[in-house]
Order: sequence, then structure tokens, then C-alpha cells
Amino acid sequence: MSRVLRASGAEAVDPGLRDRFLEAGNHLRAPASRLPTADAGYAEVVLGLLGGRAYELLLAEDGGDVVGRAVVAVASEPDTVTMGLYEASEGERGDGATRGILEAAEGFARDHGRTRIVAPVDASTWMAYRFRLPDDEPQADGGRTFGWEPSHPQAYLDRFLEAGFEPVLEYETLGVVFPERGPYRIGDAAAETRPAAEAARSTGYRLARLRDHREALPWEDLHALSSRAFAENPLYEPLPLEVFRAAYGRALGDAAADFTFWCRDPDGALAAVVCAFRDGGAAVVKSIAVSPEHRGRHLSTALIHHLLAAAEPAGVHEMIS
Repeated sequence: MSRVLRASGAEAVDPGLRDRFLEAGNHLRAPASRLPTADAGYAEVVLGLLGGRAYELLLAEDGGDVVGRAVVAVASEPDTVTMGLYEASEGERGDGATRGILEAAEGFARDHGRTRIVAPVDASTWMAYRFRLPDDEPQADGGRTFGWEPSHPQAYLDRFLEAGFEPVLEYETLGVVFPERGPYRIGDAAAETRPAAEAARSTGYRLARLRDHREALPWEDLHALSSRAFAENPLYEPLPLEVFRAAYGRALGDAAADFTFWCRDPDGALAAVVCAFRDGGAAVVKSIAVSPEHRGRHLSTALIHHLLAAAEPAGVHEMIS
């Protein structure tokens, strides 16, 4: 029988319990994840992002062993708490731990006058906050997972569905394969999008590529642009600059150097960015952000043109969004 320890983030959490909570992720996580969501460093970032919000660390024990964990926090959206950093053991011990954790989360929600739990959300939709749902139909590639997509044991999703959770937000990964030899290649797609790039250039927008600015990335400008562009996203929680830099710093590595572009307007203000990286033979578009005052000018198409133009000589013939 699991028991759940609750430690309020508004109080001085016992350092030993906090350490056990941070270390439990990798211990509990069964398969290796594409994202280091179970890593103690990732959990530290998430807890830091909660800042002054009310939250509790939930640690499930069974016979002296840690068998589950999660953090539950008050969200900025009315009547809502979020629960994230969820990990639990396999089998019946993990099932029991999950039930106990969800009961504790319900208690936290009641204590703070909230009526809805949204999970898994690791403090913000910027972070690795989601479960992957089963594909509606078999995928030719076996449903392979790309970077920044969720990767979790099927039992995790089953436990939440059995507890009565329903999807409230969904996204879909879409891709297109351009044959190296065929009637429509990636170079043809680049040609079709070239007019948008030429129009942007002719009206004074200036392009920049990540590879050319690796030593001096405009972090403050990128952070401000992304914050404005995604402010309408449901469950959006702003990231502090240092957390944004830590999160995107992982994405903007060597694999992104040739496929990430941004542009500035004639006055030098950052107007739009496409963050993309190579994943095997595919270019994965992590995000596109256009500042609200620059929308409707085909800047995203202009940036995608440069991504397509860079992909073909690099031997990339698949685009993922």
C-alpha cells in the first residue's frame, strides 16, 4: 500500500526529501526518453519555474521504496492546478502510487479552491508537458519519435485515462517526404516559397542564420519575441529568460545550426524566427514565431524557404512539423 508524502513549496522543504524527489525520476523511468524529463537537472529547472506559486512535491512510498512522484501547482488559469514531473514504477506498485498521487493532487486542488487538474504539465506548455496518444492508424515508419516529442511508457497514459482524464489540448506531428528523384523534390518546394523570401528582403527584412551567430545569440530578443508570439497559447506560462535560454539552449545545438533562421525588420527589431534541427534524414520544425505586429507578411513562409533551401544540399529530404 503506497503512502504519499506532501511537501509544500511555500515552506522550507526538507532537503533530504527534495533530493529524493529529484533523484527519483531516473530511478523510476523505465525506458530511455528522448527528452531528459526524468533527469534531476530538468526537474530543478521546472521547480525553479514555479517561483512564488503555491505547489507541493508528492512522493509515493511502498515498503520504504520510492514508487512514484509528481509536483502539483496552482496555475494562472482560473480554477486550475497543473501536475507534472510525473514518474512511477511499473506494475501494481506504480498503479497504486499513481492513485495515491492523484488523490493528493485532488486534495491540493481543494485546499486552494481549484476544481480542475490538468496533467501532465511541467509548469508550462513550453516544457515537456504531454503524453503521446496512440496513432489513429498504423504509420508506415512505425510511428517513430522525433526530438522534442513525448516518450513515455504506455502504462503512464493508461493510468491517467483510467482515472478519468480526457485530452484537452492536442497537437499532431505531420511530415512530408520529398524523393531525391521524382516529380516534386525539396528544391521545388524551395522554389515555390522563394517569392515570399524575396518580398521580405525587398521590404527591408534582414535574414540571419544560427550558424553565423553561434557565439552571440540574441537571447533577449528571441525570448521577447517568443513570449509575445505564444501568449495566446492555452495553459501558457511565461518562461524567465534564464529558463528559456536553458530550454532552447539544448535545442539550438549543432543539429540546428544550418536550419534555424530569424529576420529583423528595417528598424532592427526581431520580427520572426523558425527553430528547426536535423534528426537523421529529416528537418524537424520545433517552432515558428512571428511577432504580432508583423503577421500577414508571409515571414514564416520566407523563413521556411531558407530552411528548404538549406535542406537539399545537406541531404535532408523529409520535413517534420
